[in-house]
Amino acid sequence: MRKFNKPLLALLIGSTLCSAAQAAAPGKPTIAWGNTKFAIVEVDQAATAYNNLVKVKNAADVSVSWNLWNGDTGTTAKVLLNGKEAWSGPSTGSSGTANFKVNKGGRYQMQVALCNADGCSASDATEIVVADTDGSHLAPLKEPLLEKNKPYKQNSGKVVGSYFVEWGVYGRNFTVDKIPAQNLTHLLYGFIPICGGNGINDSLKEIEGSFQALQRSCQGREDFKVSIHDPFAALQKAQKGVTAWDDPYKGNFGQLMALKQAHPDLKILPSIGGWTLSDPFFFMGD
Repeated sequence: MRKFNKPLLALLIGSTLCSAAQAAAPGKPTIAWGNTKFAIVEVDQAATAYNNLVKVKNAADVSVSWNLWNGDTGTTAKVLLNGKEAWSGPSTGSSGTANFKVNKGGRYQMQVALCNADGCSASDATEIVVADTDGSHLAPLKEPLLEKNKPYKQNSGKVVGSYFVEWGVYGRNFTVDKIPAQNLTHLLYGFIPICGGNGINDSLKEIEGSFQALQRSCQGREDFKVSIHDPFAALQKAQKGVTAWDDPYKGNFGQLMALKQAHPDLKILPSIGGWTLSDPFFFMGD
C-alpha cells in the first residue's frame, strides 16, 4: 500500500481551505433605517407663502446608509436602483453612506451591494419613492362613478369639461377622487389667483379672510404673478391616495397627479382669475 506524506497532505489541505476562504464574495449588507421618500420638486408642508412652498430642483437628493454585521467588507460599494448602478464608491468598513441624485420620478427597488474581485453580495431591496410633478411616483387614482354619473364612450370629438374648485374639499367634502374623470376630456382647476394688494384685488375683500389669505400666499412675489390661494388645500391636506405624513405632494394637486396616471388623456388646466379674482385683469392693459 502506498503511504501518504502526512506533512504534504496537511499543507495541501490547508492551502485549499485558505484559497476557498479568500475566493469569497463580501458579506451581505443591510440597509439602515432612513428616509425612503424624496422629491425633485420639494414642497414645504408648513409654508403659507408660495415662494417658500415650492423648491424646484433638477434632481432629487437621495441618501442611503448600510451596515455589515458579518463577513468581508469588500473593496467597492454600489447602490442599485431596479438593478442598475446609481452610485459607486470605496467600501472601507462595516458601515457606509451614499449620497447621489436621481433625475427621474418613480418608485425604485433599491439595494446596496458590496463587491470584491470574487463577486458581489447585495442587500435585500427597499422601495424608495422619487416624487415629481408628473405623478410618476403615484398609484393611479381610479375610482368608480358615484351618484347619478353613468359611463359613456366619448366619440363626438367635442370638449366635455368641468370645473373643480379648490375650496370644495372643505364644506362640500368634494375631493378629486369623486370627479367622474372617465367621462371628461378636460378639467379646469379653479381658481389660480393673481398677486396684488389694495387697489388690485379689492373684490376679494367681499369674502372674509380671502384677501388676507392671498397676501400671505403672495408674500415676496411681485404684483401680477400667479400664486396658490390655499396651499393647504392644494398641496398639504391629506386626501385619498396621499395620506402619509411624509408624502411629498398631498392635497388637490397630489390627487390630480394620481388622477392623471389613471386617465392620461384627461387635460387638466389652470383657471386663472374668476369670480372675485379677476380684478387684476383690468390693470393689464396699462
